[in-house]
Amino acid sequence: MHRIVLQREIRSRASHKALSWFSSYNLFRYGTKSCGNRVCSSLPFATVEAEGISGSQPAEVQNLVQGKWTRSAAWNTLVDPLNGEPFIKVAEVDGNGIQPFVESLSKCPKHGLHNPFKSPERYLLYGDISAKAAHMLALPKVRFLARSFAVPGNHIGQQSHGYRWPYGPVAIITPFNFPLEIPVSIVMEQMMRLLHYCGLPAEDVDFINSDGKTMNKLLMEVC
Repeated sequence: MHRIVLQREIRSRASHKALSWFSSYNLFRYGTKSCGNRVCSSLPFATVEAEGISGSQPAEVQNLVQGKWTRSAAWNTLVDPLNGEPFIKVAEVDGNGIQPFVESLSKCPKHGLHNPFKSPERYLLYGDISAKAAHMLALPKVRFLARSFAVPGNHIGQQSHGYRWPYGPVAIITPFNFPLEIPVSIVMEQMMRLLHYCGLPAEDVDFINSDGKTMNKLLMEVC
């Protein structure tokens, strides 16, 4: 996958790992546990429990860069629209803290990490990741990871093939308008943690919380 700002298993081993993973998954029990002054889920990837987020036990949204979750010196606080209490703390990156993200994006090859010619094994890897994530989310099917097409040529035996995949570093700017900011900030972070648990390489996707000015500076430096 390409590197995203916000975001190799071999097939012969996949079935054995899947059986092991699904067996361990069935042992999980849903609940909460104490995480300092916060409440986090008993799920192995989650750091918060949605029903436990409150002013006295706020959730924290961190940044992900070069495979590591990081905090920030500056925090943006979101208030609960029902009672006005600050219940989500978002670690925001300013213009002075974008260099690790610039370096991470610059490492992405222009031909893309998901190049089906140079790295076909990544499609097997992401197929397994998607299957595990779908199982945990109880979804009935897995989305396509890429798309291709083929059309006949103008003489016998000739065909034209086209492949579509993420090409080079790509940035995705998610909804930031209030009140979408409340669920998106925490849901996107927890979704990344879930995908890591399902096998997503931690270096494949970066996740950043910032304002428009900082994001513009980041993209301009990468370009």
